[in-house]
Amino acid sequence: MKKPAKPDIPQNQKQKEQFRTLKPDSNLYRQMFEHSVIAILIHDLNMNIIDVNDKAIELFGYSKEELLKQKVYALHTESELENSASVREKMKETDKLSVETSFRRKDGSIFFAAVTPTKYILDGTPIIHVYIQDITERKRNEENIAQALEKARESDRLKSAFLANMSHEIRTPMTAIMGFTSFLKTPGINEEKLHKYTRIISDSASHLLSIIDNIIDIAKIEAGQLKVSNANINVNSLMQDLYEFFKSFLKTKNKEHIQLILKIPSSEFFIVSDESRLRQILNNLLNNAIKFTEEGTIEFGFDQDGENLKFYVKDSGIGIPEKYKDIVFNRFAQATQATEIYEGTGLGLAIALACTKLLGGEIWFESEENKGSTFFFSIPENSQTDRVMEPDKDIAIDYQFKGELILVAEDDPYSFEYIERLLHLNNLQVLNTITGDETINKTLENDRIKLVLMDIQMPGISGMEAAKKIKKNRPQLPILAQTAYTSKELKEQIISTGFDGYLTKPFDKEKLLKLIYDNLKKSAH
Repeated sequence: MKKPAKPDIPQNQKQKEQFRTLKPDSNLYRQMFEHSVIAILIHDLNMNIIDVNDKAIELFGYSKEELLKQKVYALHTESELENSASVREKMKETDKLSVETSFRRKDGSIFFAAVTPTKYILDGTPIIHVYIQDITERKRNEENIAQALEKARESDRLKSAFLANMSHEIRTPMTAIMGFTSFLKTPGINEEKLHKYTRIISDSASHLLSIIDNIIDIAKIEAGQLKVSNANINVNSLMQDLYEFFKSFLKTKNKEHIQLILKIPSSEFFIVSDESRLRQILNNLLNNAIKFTEEGTIEFGFDQDGENLKFYVKDSGIGIPEKYKDIVFNRFAQATQATEIYEGTGLGLAIALACTKLLGGEIWFESEENKGSTFFFSIPENSQTDRVMEPDKDIAIDYQFKGELILVAEDDPYSFEYIERLLHLNNLQVLNTITGDETINKTLENDRIKLVLMDIQMPGISGMEAAKKIKKNRPQLPILAQTAYTSKELKEQIISTGFDGYLTKPFDKEKLLKLIYDNLKKSAH
């Protein structure tokens, strides 16, 4: 009698059965497979899944039955299908690979994995034993690190471009200052040229100082030390001053063909705010408009907008490309643009933004490439609209000095020469010392000294320490500090040390004379 034939069982089904009925001496392997902390998936060369362990079930989110009905391809993300096919072909020729890939879980979420497929032979049939380790967190960290590195490289690139631009910006006015200073030595120079050269030198020096101020202000912004000092402001007068300055400035840039338009209310308007910061915002916006406008018009002005004043600067320049609109207020942003054509440090708009925030306002812009830009900013009015506020005014003084002796503690010979010349022209006598100790001794030896103008940073003993010692012996002797540092903390320290006033370099001659006059008058009573 013939034995009945066994049913035909598919090859991959046979392999699944073999893995479920391992021999007793394979129990150890089976336990290691089932309880491994790493996901393990076993498939044949046709990518049919033969077996999975508990960790793989947990990782993919499918039941064991669901996984055993699938091909490995079905678990991969679409972008990895081609790589998966490539791995399959390679495994026909090799026994082991290490690759990184991505899978999709049952819930649709994606994870990255380090995959190690290893080929074994089971009853003459090759099978692939795959270790799968979730590396999603590592990938995210790598991506974050890569982004941070790219950001750092971009920051370095922008700062390098900024330093190159800054070097150009500083050298440009310095070239004019040094060049036209040399022209002043020309024998027989006529009065017209003398006036022209001195005006160029003065304008270039002012431009250089504004560049330095911008650099200092960026450092203060970084340190959170940018401060405001409120006072009464005649806004119409401020805007008119800016109009006159930039009208002349256009000529120095060979852009006098550009029409500069000022639109302000006919009646004078007064507010309480920080004039230097308000002027700085408008200066930077107008400088920007001039820089990027070759023809047409530049219009600026202000008007009342509820409880705020709304200012604007409108130009017919090149406009801002869409890709740069999100970064125009970033520090060094101009370095990403056409720095070969347009000069500048790239700090102006960042400073304008910081100053506007300090004044309690906001700044924004509208721009269309090749058609122009309009920058707006609004600040609180901080004044009563039903009354007129008078601005602070300096009283014009006819300084009647009587040959008083001033001790100038200054170690820089050129700075001293300027001060000496200025004081001599105003009927004041001058002595010079260059160290703190020498300054102390002079005040003890010579009671004719009526006032000391003290540089804070002196060789040896500091100006601060020298002032303390002088005040111990001559408490009524006025001492004025002169310093190149501008921080609020230093100014407070100067006053607390016992100084009777201070000047920030470079100082205006009228401020110096007024400070000397006021202190001499006070000490005489």
